[in-house]
Amino acid sequence: TMDGCAKYCAKKSVEETGGIVVKSHKVPDFMKAHRGEEHGSGTALTDDGWKYADQLAEILVADVKEIKAGVN
Repeated sequence: TMDGCAKYCAKKSVEETGGIVVKSHKVPDFMKAHRGEEHGSGTALTDDGWKYADQLAEILVADVKEIKAGVN
């Protein structure tokens, strides 16, 4: 899961519906490298926001590949 804050709402939602969370991340953990950037809002990202979103997506892609490799 990829949560926006330390409350782990996404992780909790998956667990409450019977899902198994294999990996969980918090977006703020990745923000240190992006201090000072303006990412926009939840409805309109800036160029920096899109780059940041792409980096988070790459993390999730790597997680899925790792999980799938362990299943096969």
